Amino acid sequence: MQPMTCKVLILLWLLAAETTEGTFNGDHEEIAFRVRLPVADVASSLQQLMGLGFIVEANDQELKQKATHAQQKAELNGFGSRHISDVVKRAVWARDGGKCKECAAVNDIEYDHIYPVSKGGDSSQGNIQLLCRTCNRKKRTKTAQQHATHAQSSLNMRTSETETETETETETETEIEPSALVGTKAPTPIRPDCPYVQIADCWNRVCQTLPKIKKVEEWAESRRRALRSRWADKLKLGKYADEKSGIEYWENLFAYVEESDFLCGRNGDWRADFDWVVNATNLSKIIEGKYANKAKQGLVQ
Repeated sequence: MQPMTCKVLILLWLLAAETTEGTFNGDHEEIAFRVRLPVADVASSLQQLMGLGFIVEANDQELKQKATHAQQKAELNGFGSRHISDVVKRAVWARDGGKCKECAAVNDIEYDHIYPVSKGGDSSQGNIQLLCRTCNRKKRTKTAQQHATHAQSSLNMRTSETETETETETETETEIEPSALVGTKAPTPIRPDCPYVQIADCWNRVCQTLPKIKKVEEWAESRRRALRSRWADKLKLGKYADEKSGIEYWENLFAYVEESDFLCGRNGDWRADFDWVVNATNLSKIIEGKYANKAKQGLVQ
């Protein structure tokens, strides 16, 4: 087995471990984005792993009929999975506007279980909120103090065998990239997720000449995937390191697009739209200055 295939196998195992079913989305681009590897390497590795029997295609009916050990244990203990699906994350991000529910901060945002999983909470949209790291830590401290007070008041009614770590547990969803766990001594910094809402707002605000785009909740998955890939590409190239600088980069890029006579249709009937701009080939040409006015140079990369 090739070294790359072995690496992909470990990363796929980590992705599958996020669900109680032990499954992962088979979309090559989605997997490549999650594990930060080229799509071609992921596709070839998946084909080899399936041929060797390391992974198999899941049957939805069998998954419904046969509960895994993790599912049985969760049901027995009365709590669900801590994993928050991408669908729920996108919905919560759009609902909360990409801001902390407590202080409206936009940096260091984390997904928080409003009602802890250990106390019966689940990972549905209604039980997830956005909190900044500071507010999330404050919530953890407050919850721990509440449990400590409760434990002290009922100390004489309980035995040492009933004490568990879950009594002071607060759920915080802070994801670490799977690739950071392989071949390294410490996790790498968490890369910010694509801020769909903020980038869409930038487009509608800056590109006054071009067609507006709908709310993020109404986007097709193909548009989400394209923007997510472009966001990740520029992130890996070091164009920005966090959400704030990333939004500034895209705002400058959209301003450059708005200045182009060709892209805005001032030289003809055709005009660019959002989906055209975030296409990988078209975006590269924009950055290279292919559509700039004669007096302008290419976008500073």
